[in-house]
Amino acid sequence: MELSPEDRTLLECIQRDFPLTPRPFEEMGKNLGMKEEEVLARLKNLKKRQILRQISPIYDTKKLGYQSALIAFQVPLDQMERIVSLVNSHPGVSHNYERKHKWNLWFTLAVPPDSRLGLKKTVECLAQGKVPYLFLPTLRTFKIRVHLSFGEKKTLEEKKQGKEPRELTERDKAVIRLTQQDLPLISRPFLLYAQKLNLKEGKLLELFREYLEMGWMRRFAGLLRHRKAGFRANAMVVWKCQDVEKAGRDFAKLSWVSHCYERPTSKDWPYSLFTMIHAREEKELESYVKQMASHPAVVTYESLTTVREFKKVRLPYFTEEYLKWEQQ
Repeated sequence: MELSPEDRTLLECIQRDFPLTPRPFEEMGKNLGMKEEEVLARLKNLKKRQILRQISPIYDTKKLGYQSALIAFQVPLDQMERIVSLVNSHPGVSHNYERKHKWNLWFTLAVPPDSRLGLKKTVECLAQGKVPYLFLPTLRTFKIRVHLSFGEKKTLEEKKQGKEPRELTERDKAVIRLTQQDLPLISRPFLLYAQKLNLKEGKLLELFREYLEMGWMRRFAGLLRHRKAGFRANAMVVWKCQDVEKAGRDFAKLSWVSHCYERPTSKDWPYSLFTMIHAREEKELESYVKQMASHPAVVTYESLTTVREFKKVRLPYFTEEYLKWEQQ
């Protein structure tokens, strides 16, 4: 879809760090030379056009006590619909895709700290003892930051944790549970959240800043729909490397790489480095992969393109849905 220069600038800004102030859209406007009313109107239009997915905190699953992993299933095509329905029923499945490969169903799975089954047992339940699977937890994170650039390509680093995490309280859980929702496009959205939580607006913003310092929250930002925003060529590319650390650190510096992880290998899976790559068109994607493949540490690689998207939602935290699923 065509985007005006003003919309592009606004989308660039909102993907970085959202102002944690009582009137965040007014603050954004000051930095962009727009009035608060114009910022809100443009964001509402971008939401209506389904380019802007949502604005919310991006919490760190592991630091909130959740266990998670990437799972790959090998599903017969005539059973795909049934298996997808079962996998998608789990509240801890946030992303689920069919990919062009013999390992054809890929999904992320998370379970809460009080899970009775645990992560591995949950995977076994979903596989029902019949579906071959790969269990691929993160061993090392080199990068996790989705930023679709509309101008100069540059890498944005995550802020480093600056404060030792404390124990989660019931108030923290209530704040995290509520604020996972899409931020209302109104002048003082944090005041609305604070009232629902029976907190002062200033106290809620203070908690957000503390969550950032402790690493519970990676950032507060806007998330886009890739294809609607013009990034129609996306692929998960997996790499077998002689030096995983060197390749991982170098790949993480590339602006078109949003995710870069090290995961375990096995006799059925030789690839240890996983990258998500975003481009505007297939030729651009191919050029990015070709450039990365020339890295001296790379032995071989595979590009797993998406056939179908079955699920893509934000992971819910501290809800009873996990317990209900396990009981069922």
